[in-house]
Amino acid sequence: MASYELQTFVNEHWEVASVADDRADAIADAKRVCASGRYLAVRVVEERFDFASETFVTKTIYRSSQAREAPVNFVEDAAPTPRRDTRPIDRIRAPGAPGRARVPASQGNWFVRGFALAGVLLVGVAALAALQWLKTLV
Repeated sequence: MASYELQTFVNEHWEVASVADDRADAIADAKRVCASGRYLAVRVVEERFDFASETFVTKTIYRSSQAREAPVNFVEDAAPTPRRDTRPIDRIRAPGAPGRARVPASQGNWFVRGFALAGVLLVGVAALAALQWLKTLV
């Protein structure tokens, strides 16, 4: 399974702007961002996990630039740097294998947020009850 990073060239280095699971969506987003004119350059980098060597393999699949000539520190394609996954091997899911799909971070914490909201409401009700009790004393 591959992931696609939309990267923008900002302050003389590449920053990840978004991550997508679909190649076409990532390239369409890159074209939209490049057309906005807010960034000097954009690129989409495909990242795949190689189970045999236990490393991530990256390659640039799309690039676009607004500049006529590249700035001094502009590195279009740095050599892919393999990095080891620090998770135990049994926690890494092979592409197409059954298991939990990745959930965006914005959707994954609803359970924690629900408990936090319930806690805040409980504290509020307790505070109102304490105020009522203090009112009876005065």
